[in-house]
Amino acid sequence: MNLRPDEITGIIKEQLKRYEAKLNLADVGTVVTVGDGIANIHGLEQCMSGELL
Repeated sequence: MNLRPDEITGIIKEQLKRYEAKLNLADVGTVVTVGDGIANIHGLEQCMSGELL
């Protein structure tokens, strides 16, 4: 198989023209402990103390 640099460059440029950035944001935390109906969670910056999750 013979690869030509101009052909590869053309393919990459065409793919870059059609590129769309799609972002999917999610707030994710880690459960540290669970007991008596209370969970300690680390990493949920948008939540407040005592909030029902």
